[in-house]
Amino acid sequence: MNSKIVKSGVLGLAAVFYLAQAACAGKLDVSFIQTSPTKALVYSIAFPGGGHYYLSRINPKYKGKFYLYLALGIGSGLFLNTAIKSKNSTTLLTAALAAGGIKVWEFGSVTDDAEGERLKWLKDNFKAGNTADVPVKGSGN
Repeated sequence: MNSKIVKSGVLGLAAVFYLAQAACAGKLDVSFIQTSPTKALVYSIAFPGGGHYYLSRINPKYKGKFYLYLALGIGSGLFLNTAIKSKNSTTLLTAALAAGGIKVWEFGSVTDDAEGERLKWLKDNFKAGNTADVPVKGSGN
């Protein structure tokens, strides 16, 4: 048996055991489900519309955006593929800018939506007592 496989297995078991102990001790809240803008961004990098698909599992209103960015990603990919095959530099530049622009637009959209969902979650789960009802007086009054 290969010693690298054995060492990797032992290291993996040690990591799982450590995380299980931290979870049992309450130091790691495994049931803590919150929207992660970073995770949504990584999903959108990996797959067109992936970040909005991740958000649609949390809130179904993002399903339409998932289909929009999926269609735009596939369309821009096909346009870029056609431009690469034609070897026309003007078309290639236009296709690359279109594909890049759509991805940047998707990254901004998914990050904004994920931050909005996180803010909504924070407002719902961390309410201050009566502090919102107390009027704030300015120093000039």
